[in-house]
Amino acid sequence: MNFRLSLFNLAFRAWRSLPGVSASKNDFKRKVTGILSRLIRRPMVAIDDQLFLRYELNSTIGFQLFFHGAFEFEPLQYCRRFIGEGSVVLDVGANIGVYACHYAPMCRSGLVLAFEPGKRVFNLLVKNVASLPNVIPLNIALSNQSGLLSFYENIDSAYSSLQQTGRGVVQTERKVLGCTVDDIILTLRLDRLDFLKIDVEGLEAEVVEGASESIKRFRPVILCEICERNSKKDSKVLVNYLIEIGYIAFVFQHGKLVSFVEHSDDSQDYLFIPKRSYGAED
Repeated sequence: MNFRLSLFNLAFRAWRSLPGVSASKNDFKRKVTGILSRLIRRPMVAIDDQLFLRYELNSTIGFQLFFHGAFEFEPLQYCRRFIGEGSVVLDVGANIGVYACHYAPMCRSGLVLAFEPGKRVFNLLVKNVASLPNVIPLNIALSNQSGLLSFYENIDSAYSSLQQTGRGVVQTERKVLGCTVDDIILTLRLDRLDFLKIDVEGLEAEVVEGASESIKRFRPVILCEICERNSKKDSKVLVNYLIEIGYIAFVFQHGKLVSFVEHSDDSQDYLFIPKRSYGAED
């Protein structure tokens, strides 16, 4: 455990020992990151010697980056094996660009399209990918329809979504441009799609629906957050659909990749590998 995290846990235990204090660790986390965000004006973490990732400290992602030095470390590192020199990567729900910034240097002759409809966090995404010529940040939402869509921007950008999830506090509701993956692929005349990452706070089934033709055509590896608490839907419908069209489903549990058996919101990061590729990967 690193020094920052040890200090945070020590402070939390001391705080909870105070008379009359009964708040949760998440409440304490929000208090701490709120204070730190006022003290540290431009927090950033190094990806390599030349690339730094700017982030919002008072957010779920910011907390992980500040206290752990990484966000979604196991899925991020494991999926590096699927990125090649000429890969085309779609980062749907890019937020500040954690995945885009890590994978872009690995596909220098390829392309990373980073989709983020949130206005505030999109500004950070643009800054973070400015030195990466093969990354195109797009301030649009991907779903199963094209047009103007309602977007609920949360104080914690990790919980912003095209629907109200009940998590965090909605700061603003506004209209954003919506599109489907299939429309993007067609419009840009892309002839490959190698990796599709989806983190959209409950709208993952809609994104997959809007990407159905591209998924069937290109058979990309899919990393997808699935959370029934956010979607209010039975996760098995989406998982079974991808299995039926030729994917094998895995889940990251406690830092390890295991075969899918049943859903739990405690393990939300799913990896879908097309059968033709499974066996070629360790």
